[in-house]
Amino acid sequence: MDIYVAGKYGTERVSSLMEDITNSDEHKLTCDWRTFPPDCKPYIEKVAQNRPLADNMVQAVKDADLVILVLADGLYGAMVELGVALAEGKRIWVGMEFDEGKKVEHRESIFLCSTNVKYMDLEIIRENLYLPVKV
Repeated sequence: MDIYVAGKYGTERVSSLMEDITNSDEHKLTCDWRTFPPDCKPYIEKVAQNRPLADNMVQAVKDADLVILVLADGLYGAMVELGVALAEGKRIWVGMEFDEGKKVEHRESIFLCSTNVKYMDLEIIRENLYLPVKV
């Protein structure tokens, strides 16, 4: 299955999920944004460098069979990816982060209530994709 993962850059659980999808025989990432140049920020000051990266990410969401959004506080770009996925009618799994049994706070959006959005713990996402469960 072709999968797009949207989440906060540098988050260990997002990176781990992306790595396990990359190493899977059954799935592939439509875009591995972890490989983007580290000097791409500030984005607006480097439009020529970043435009192809942004266009690639939009196309990667469109090409995905499944979009996984890992919620975290301070998400901005991932909410744009969510918008593209919703506009394309994609199946969206929203991964909830838990810390010591308590749900991690995240940015709220009414669009997370859309029909094709399904919430689940990240470990349940891993189980559904037959990836190693990280406890």
